[in-house]
Amino acid sequence: MPDKISFVVAVIIFFTPPYLTAGQTNFLDYLRGIDSFQSDFVEHRYSETGQLIVSVEGTCKLMRPGMFRWHYLETHEEQLVVSDGNTLWVYEPELEQVFVRQNHSADNATILKIFGLEHGSDQEYLVEELNDANWFRLRLSLDDSNFFLDVEYVDMSIKSVRSIDPSGFSTVIEFVNSKTNPQLKASEFQFVPPSDIDIIYDQS
Repeated sequence: MPDKISFVVAVIIFFTPPYLTAGQTNFLDYLRGIDSFQSDFVEHRYSETGQLIVSVEGTCKLMRPGMFRWHYLETHEEQLVVSDGNTLWVYEPELEQVFVRQNHSADNATILKIFGLEHGSDQEYLVEELNDANWFRLRLSLDDSNFFLDVEYVDMSIKSVRSIDPSGFSTVIEFVNSKTNPQLKASEFQFVPPSDIDIIYDQS
């Protein structure tokens, strides 16, 4: 699986601690109310020393349950990642190939650790307010200190997300012209491979 789509796993349901600030409550209510989302974005990747490695522009669409369309628009490394909630397609025009994974679901697949793409998950997350204005941190349960995602939430919308992998490399995604709960169609999350390209099926 290409490096670009290693920013994985969707946050589904959030653990509610006994005492919440008004900001935490507002943020959680927003997350739970997301049924669809679309935006342009700029993704920045940094080394473990904080040096910028690359910035990539793209567009994204997400819709419950488990559907997303994530399009990197680099001229020479364009990549389209699409899921209808069951099948995952990763299309790379430059390489003339598409990677296909069947029986895929958003809880173990690709794109954004923040948006709840499926209902009914028993995953539990703790949200904490950071010292930086408008930033919140999501953690996978109280006893897991390895997973966290920082979210910038301003004016009833997510402005950016950042994560740090175990090796110290970080990813920041800034959303531009975002829309929460736009009218999207399931057909937007289907993918028909072009003719004359290699189709690679994941057998795992």
